Amino acid sequence: MSSNTPDNVERDRSQKKPERSIIVPRDSNRIELDKSDANYTPNDARGWSPAKNPKDIENLISRTNRESIEYKAYLKKMADEMQEKLDQALKRNRELEDDNKTNVSTLEKIEKRRLD
Repeated sequence: MSSNTPDNVERDRSQKKPERSIIVPRDSNRIELDKSDANYTPNDARGWSPAKNPKDIENLISRTNRESIEYKAYLKKMADEMQEKLDQALKRNRELEDDNKTNVSTLEKIEKRRLD
């Protein structure tokens, strides 16, 4: 492993670009209370992710509930299909066991007759 790998490189902190925090004093006239007043520059973090209004939140909740119900129905359908396949396999297994018992019984009778 070379000594210049990223894990071993000592970083020069003087070259690091400073963080560009947005500090707005409480008494600034740039603080808006109404969305219509909002006029953010592209570098202003307040404009990057708009707040959700109650209608948007209600729509998100409604859609999430609907999708949860649909997914629950899908999972139930899959579980029912798996149960049906399991029941079919168990039924076939019982049939084979019954056939084996019949065959063993028949073979025992044949063997007994042969020995008599």
